[in-house]
Amino acid sequence: MMGTVASNVTVAMVNKQAIELGAKSLLIQEKLPEQQASSAVESLSERVTSDIDYSNRVNGMNNQMVPMMMVLAGYIGAMLLSLNLQQSSMMAASQLNRWQQFAARGIINVVASVVVSLIGTSLLVALGGQTGQGFMAVWGFEALFILTFMFVSQFFLILFGSAGMLFNIMTLSAQLVTSGATMPRELLSDFFNGLGKLLPATYAVEGIMNLLFGGSGVGGQALALVLIMIVAIAAGALAVSMHKVRAPELQMQANPSPTTR
Repeated sequence: MMGTVASNVTVAMVNKQAIELGAKSLLIQEKLPEQQASSAVESLSERVTSDIDYSNRVNGMNNQMVPMMMVLAGYIGAMLLSLNLQQSSMMAASQLNRWQQFAARGIINVVASVVVSLIGTSLLVALGGQTGQGFMAVWGFEALFILTFMFVSQFFLILFGSAGMLFNIMTLSAQLVTSGATMPRELLSDFFNGLGKLLPATYAVEGIMNLLFGGSGVGGQALALVLIMIVAIAAGALAVSMHKVRAPELQMQANPSPTTR
């Protein structure tokens, strides 16, 4: 965007004025007729050109797309995992109580986030992606925001069941708009800017850009993701406590399975 603005300003405005006012005045002073001076001015070369110094250079469109693709793939993957865990919890309702299921989800989320982020970071490096802060930093931060995505998407499914996928899709759409992955956050309205501060993708995109393209670090973004994850875990635990014990659980408590002879 800045390159386009600089090109338009220097060529269309400054360059035109510099040639017309400078060259034409000089030719008229040399006692050249005004009509001939105007014709000569049009044939002169450009005197003003743009020179942009990038503070955080992005090498190619492929690297420019990395933050958006990491957020998009990360949240969609978290949604699908949470849906499968929800269905598995319903099938295991007669064997595990709701708190055991909640704890099992958390353990699976942690393990999956570490493994998935390792694969994603390895592919990024193997395909020539830009990594300004090194492999381990990108891996650790990616594991953090994917884990946050998992607990956020899991909350909607615990609270609403399979219908929670509708809220997950809405959350994904909102995050793509407000996170800065598709357009600069400076162009957003106050409402969407405020909404973005409540969603984890905003901090994921900011941290990824700092790690890949150079920046001031990811301490603030990591802290924000941890706080969002804690809130999502607490909200999920509250939703679990509010759910009534399911019929298979009551039946198993009333009629314990007989031991085999």
